[in-house]
Amino acid sequence: MLWFYLITLAIALVVIGTKLKQTEQIHSIALNCTGLISVTWGFTLAPPSVQFLLGLLLFGVVQFYSLRV
Repeated sequence: MLWFYLITLAIALVVIGTKLKQTEQIHSIALNCTGLISVTWGFTLAPPSVQFLLGLLLFGVVQFYSLRV
């Protein structure tokens, strides 16, 4: 089942990477929605230990960026 989480994460990263290259606004909105749905879906299907780890990682990133400003 781990492969499914990695595929979901890969899809989300590809969508975000493609979004950064887009110049038209409607494509950017569609890609943002697709990425958000993909990340949310992958997060809800992940086991609780992975969710906890991602939560801690996100908390660390927020703390790091708050110290930089």
